[in-house]
Amino acid sequence: MAPTSHSSLPLLPLRHGVVFPGTSVPLPVGREKSVALARSVSAGDLVVLAVQRDSQTGDPGIADLLPVAVLASVKKVIRPRGGFFHVIVDAKRRVELESMTAARPFWRADVAEIDETRTSGPEVTILATTLVERLRKESASMTDELQKRLAAANPERQPGAVADLVAAALGLSSDKEASLLLELDVEARLRRTHELFAEAKNLAELKSKIDKQVHQELAKNQRDALLRQQLEAIRKELGEGGDSSPADDLRTRLESRELPEAVREVALRELGRLESMGPS
Repeated sequence: MAPTSHSSLPLLPLRHGVVFPGTSVPLPVGREKSVALARSVSAGDLVVLAVQRDSQTGDPGIADLLPVAVLASVKKVIRPRGGFFHVIVDAKRRVELESMTAARPFWRADVAEIDETRTSGPEVTILATTLVERLRKESASMTDELQKRLAAANPERQPGAVADLVAAALGLSSDKEASLLLELDVEARLRRTHELFAEAKNLAELKSKIDKQVHQELAKNQRDALLRQQLEAIRKELGEGGDSSPADDLRTRLESRELPEAVREVALRELGRLESMGPS
């Protein structure tokens, strides 16, 4: 049986990222044609969300869009008072982008339904189930909406939907999201999502480690700067004099004073640098 087709639906090209099936998102629109689309649609209308190959393309044609798009329904159009229009959509399922039928006043396209490939057996269900468990265990930023949608997605009956929901929550780069959108083999998509999940976790841990090191270094630099200011004040109080070298004289004077241990440590370190320099 021939796949179901949808003729001349409004098409919204996406410059950045992917709207995965099963998600609901607000899409800001600013291009003239996108604004024209936002003005013409209303709640319940179907639209096609197509990903641009190059975000810099201002007026994309069919060759500038990925061949797999997403069919979505409009939930609401927010009309601004001086800002961007926002079209809130519920993404439904993948479709094949067949042709662009109009470019004025906004883009329109013909699309056809796509059948995903699913291998029979328990392995796909296990992959989907463990993916949900990993997200619940390791992601502290799961929204109530995501939790609700994951609960509704049955890993046994809808493993592909599980992969899409988890992928949408990972904050992946546009290229990686596009690769998952294009993957029609459910098992392969689940395995790739597991891999990207691990990568995202490692990157988050590395970022956290670097942030901690930077904060520690900043705190140390601020502490040393404060102690150097205290040292400078001590130098001014002790003054200069005598026939000995400035470093020897300052060391003698420091040793005769009661100072906080941290201040003494920095002072002696600075003295060591002064003594190592020698006369010019």
